[in-house]
Amino acid sequence: MLVSRLESRIRDAPQQKELDQVKELVAKLTSDLSAANERVARQGELLKKHTSQEGRVKELETREADLLRQLSQNQEQMAALQKESSSALTQSLRLSRENQVLVAEKDNIARRANRAGRREMVAKHREVLESAKAKFEEKRVEGEKEGDQIELQSNIDLLTSLISGAINQEEELARLKGLEDEVAEAAKAAQVSDFSIGKFNLPVVSEDSVARMEIDPSTSIPVGLNPFGTNAEEKGSNEEEEKEDEEMTVED
Repeated sequence: MLVSRLESRIRDAPQQKELDQVKELVAKLTSDLSAANERVARQGELLKKHTSQEGRVKELETREADLLRQLSQNQEQMAALQKESSSALTQSLRLSRENQVLVAEKDNIARRANRAGRREMVAKHREVLESAKAKFEEKRVEGEKEGDQIELQSNIDLLTSLISGAINQEEELARLKGLEDEVAEAAKAAQVSDFSIGKFNLPVVSEDSVARMEIDPSTSIPVGLNPFGTNAEEKGSNEEEEKEDEEMTVED
């Protein structure tokens, strides 16, 4: 709606060609006025030279009155044209300022749309990582249970072998102690740091990676936003939004 209003006002604004025509007309009227003044002066001189010719004098007086009347009309027209030119210039300046305001509002709309896209992208990354963390935790518990089961079965097999005499206690103890260092080194090498979302290097969300919002062709405004570039859920100043972005970046 803002863009349509701007386009309508720009169409209604005087064109440069019209302003040039007004200037040419003012110049012509000024020239005519000067010529009229010269003619009036000449007529006055003729009146002095031909006082004996009363008929001629009356004719000249009539012409002088006509010229003065035309001069007055020309002055009124010139004043009206000057006023119209001043009004057109004022309107042009006002439309220029309104255009700057509309451009700034469109920039704000694009910035808010990009900010919303970044928040959505970060939320999706967090959701994926939280899901991965849950899967890792479930897998860790599963591994512990499997380890407990294997350990239990090994103890059962060992005791069974000891009872049956298939294994010598001293020999088996010596064999297990010989494996102790090897198993400890293998466990140390297999250690993994604690899983934490905060330790992940999240990808940088660039403007190109943000999904473009659908634009309403009738208003040239992203769908879901009002003519002022906001929605019902988004409130606050730009400073609050920028602070929110900073907190979102350093979170976790």
